Order: sequence, then C-alpha cells, then structure tokens
Amino acid sequence: MKNLSRDFAYTVFEVRVPFSADVDEVMQMIREVGAELMADARYRREMLGPVEVWGLDRFDPNWMVVKGQIKTRPMLQWSVARAFNLRIKRKMDEAGMEIPVPQMHVQMTREMSGEHAERAHRIWTGEDAAHASPEDNEDIIPLGPAETRSARDVSHAPRAAPPPTEQSVQIPSQIPTAAEPGKG
Repeated sequence: MKNLSRDFAYTVFEVRVPFSADVDEVMQMIREVGAELMADARYRREMLGPVEVWGLDRFDPNWMVVKGQIKTRPMLQWSVARAFNLRIKRKMDEAGMEIPVPQMHVQMTREMSGEHAERAHRIWTGEDAAHASPEDNEDIIPLGPAETRSARDVSHAPRAAPPPTEQSVQIPSQIPTAAEPGKG
C-alpha cells in the first residue's frame, strides 16, 4: 500500500449563490479570489496550484452551488479554506450579492375575500392586536411573551398506537416482562 497523496491535499469548496446570480460572474469572482490568494505571500507557500472551478454543481431548494477545489500542502487545506471563504464573502458583499439562507414560503390554499382576507393580513403583519377589540379575538389563543413562544418538532414524539381493527393480530411478546417470571 502506498499513500499517493502524502505530498499534497485538496480543499474542496462550495459557494452558495442565489438563483438570480450570474453563474459566469460567480465563477470569475472565485478565480479572482484564487488569484488574490496566490498573490498573498502567506498563502502562496501553502497552495500548490491555482483554484480549480468545476462549475455549477447543483440546485438546492434555496440556492445554486458552485463547486471547486484548491490543491495545498498537506495539513494546510483548512487555513487556505478559511482565507478563501473570507475573501469570497467580501467579494460577494462588494458585488451586492447576498449569501442565500434557507427560507420557507407559506401559501394559503383556501381563498379568502373581504373581511376575512383583511383580518388574516392584519394577523399576519401583527396589526390585529393593536386595532382589534377583545370580542374580535375570542377565537385567537394568545401566545404570551416572545420567550414562551417556541415551535416544537412533534414529528418524532411518541404517539399512541392506533386502535385494533378486525384484521389486527395479537402477537405474543418475545421479551420476558416482570409479569412473566422465569421465562426467557
């Protein structure tokens, strides 16, 4: 067995950009950042070649991913990656390009009109609490201060088993319990 990569390492990077971004412009920005790193005396010693931009790698739900790599000396890929990340962030800021963050779009499926649509809008924007009378809010449960408002993921919460049906079959327990001493 022989380690063929003992003389170098790679730092693989992914740059997430909004769907509105020009991919060619992003790839050019990445190349410019790579050239800046090569021009910096500290990183020139750590890098063994120019930045390789592979191109548009994939579409995620909230952004596009441009991928590439930088060949470095062994064990120095992390410092080069940190310098690359900092410089690409600054370059994106200069270009006015926001780094996308995960988002959720909520759509109401039931059409509302008139008074109901106006009230839904006021609730959504927080205006309802300021303008509504107590009678208007009888069906709204107050949430309390922001510290007590928290969403809870119940997707993995234990739930009771569904009730048995005519097709249900009782399966005897195969693990001895305290009610069955001596079995096992």
